[in-house]
Amino acid sequence: MREPACESADAAPGDLRSCIASLIAAGDCGFADVLSALRQLIDAPAAPAERRLRLFLRHLLFLLESGDELYADCVLRSDDRSRSVLIAHRIAREAGEGVMKTQVRLALWPLAQESPALAEGAFAVHSQDADIVVHRGPVRIEHALQDMGVPVDAHALRDDEIDAFYAHRKALQRAVRPSGRGAGASWHADARDDEDRVAQACAQAFEFEAGDGERIHRGRPLPGIGRASHPLLGAALHVLPRLLSPAGPESVLKALAMDLPEVAAAGFDAVLLGVVDRQSTDLYYVEGDDGALHPYLNNHGYWSSGERGVDPALGVADDYIALRHAAAACGLSLIQDSVLGTMGYPPQLPRLAPPASRCTPLALALADQVSPLDEAGCFLSGLESCDAIPSPDGLPLADYIKVVTRTHLGEYYQLPRPNLFDPQVRERVLARAQWQIREARVSAFRVDMAKHLGLAPLRAALDALREAVRDAGAAPFFAVLEYWSLHYRDLRFALSAVGPSVEGLYFYDFPLAHALQQALLASGDWSRLLPAIAEQRRHWQVPPCCLVPIVIDHDPSFRPIFNGTAHTRDLVVTGLALALAMSANGPSVYCGYDDRRAAPAELDRYFDYSEQHARKAMPAPLTRDPDGPGAVFARLLEAVKRHRVLADWDGGALTFEGDAQRLRIARTLVHGSQRRVACFCVARDGGAATAGADGEQLVFASGDGPSVALFVS
Repeated sequence: MREPACESADAAPGDLRSCIASLIAAGDCGFADVLSALRQLIDAPAAPAERRLRLFLRHLLFLLESGDELYADCVLRSDDRSRSVLIAHRIAREAGEGVMKTQVRLALWPLAQESPALAEGAFAVHSQDADIVVHRGPVRIEHALQDMGVPVDAHALRDDEIDAFYAHRKALQRAVRPSGRGAGASWHADARDDEDRVAQACAQAFEFEAGDGERIHRGRPLPGIGRASHPLLGAALHVLPRLLSPAGPESVLKALAMDLPEVAAAGFDAVLLGVVDRQSTDLYYVEGDDGALHPYLNNHGYWSSGERGVDPALGVADDYIALRHAAAACGLSLIQDSVLGTMGYPPQLPRLAPPASRCTPLALALADQVSPLDEAGCFLSGLESCDAIPSPDGLPLADYIKVVTRTHLGEYYQLPRPNLFDPQVRERVLARAQWQIREARVSAFRVDMAKHLGLAPLRAALDALREAVRDAGAAPFFAVLEYWSLHYRDLRFALSAVGPSVEGLYFYDFPLAHALQQALLASGDWSRLLPAIAEQRRHWQVPPCCLVPIVIDHDPSFRPIFNGTAHTRDLVVTGLALALAMSANGPSVYCGYDDRRAAPAELDRYFDYSEQHARKAMPAPLTRDPDGPGAVFARLLEAVKRHRVLADWDGGALTFEGDAQRLRIARTLVHGSQRRVACFCVARDGGAATAGADGEQLVFASGDGPSVALFVS
């Protein structure tokens, strides 16, 4: 059945392109729609050049219709160039074959040639001006698991559970899909209002080209942003508690509390604590193209069940409360990671729910109430996959508004999305964070996937958290929002979108993180990349005081750099130094930054490395590796604090001097009437410490290549 990888252009049937185009344009087509469209192609009159396609399609339909169907679905995804790919897959018990998966990718472009990874191991390929790539194989359970710290009671799926596994999956599909195409849901009117809010935020955020009110030109200044609205945030250590495996009998949260003095001694001013919510499942299976069921252990904690309190795998409520007080005693802020816009996957079998959980394969448990996924108005359904939403780059205003609105309302990772437009549902979702505020006096939060909350729910949620912190008499409220974008234009939009008040609201500096990874790991020219970052911030009016720098992040592209070598240690320190050199706040540093086990052995494989298996269980949040970057970074943070390199910078202009081999980044520090200059120097070799100018004092130096130095004058 295998077709040639490529056929002549004159054999390309236009009907196939129009068929695939109409299916993709529908956005919500189902598996039956794909079958119907393929049958119509077969039944249509065929030119001689199309006969091979018709024969191919007859064989394909035989595979897609034979046996006893257990499950079938159709989803829209995109490749690494944001081109749409329609994926139809079917699970069936076939005579003589057992349980088989047949998967079909349909693309309007030569997928097999231009994205060969998506066609690797294909069972059959039809490749012309539009492609059909078929994978097929027996459904089987893979047993390799990624690393995890806390012990959980998650026993692997068994062969005799396959039928039940797909029966629950089919029931879930019926529950979360709208019953009729085009049927309006209760939240659709709210979504339309959200588009108006996006338009209003754009009008506030942007200036437009003269004579063309549709072309976005630059950002508008947002008044009132400065150190009064955005106080200095120091360096934060991001800890995923489910990765911790303490050596003693203490719970994870108790053990972490005992480690906090060491975290403070390492120069950190805050602990960004990963989600501590009760979880919906500890083990989740994802299908490979060829039928393999790959198990993923929940080693991150982002699959919230909706229940209040603390994940039993981490400890009890008193442990959490004591941890917050221990952080305060060490002079550390506790920033609590929170998931508001999505919930965890429901357990795929009843026995895969955590002990004492209220969750079932068809229900979660918002605010401790059993919440069926088909409960009217409780969850959003029929959402557009974010993979199908185009990039907003370069779009005129009207199109930008539509794309941003679609992004805020899109489906991501197929996670359940609670209907935060409904005040009662929103109150149930916020119950977890409000419990943390009320019981432990938590006042700072990270908001996960803020880009995928509707604007009205995002604003309402932030207002509710701010009010709860004030009512609890806790420390001043602030939040760091994960608004993922590589463009400061989108972050400028976000500053207006979360308004009217932006006080205490910070955003991760993902554009800077991308530039640093390109400069350090992809041979990019830092003398071009980093000045461009400063210029883009100025152009789009995104003040550094509201940005939190990162070099690597656990999501979506967490890949540790340090692998035990001096060179990778120097890369980490240089990256963190450049993050400080470009920023008004300290960096957020993932706890795996000094763990040599998690990084690829060969650095040229860095961007191909899977973050799923990069998260490694660890006995403590810091590894204490004498050859690692931790101790060196601690010295750098001490020098930065002692000389008030962050505290005395008002976000004014940075000056750049150098080339691709050596770069100096200087800033003016103002403290009362005193003015000083701090200058970070980085070099590809070990010469950064020799790059000081007359009158400059060397206060920190490290590295043999790359190297970094800090001078003050």
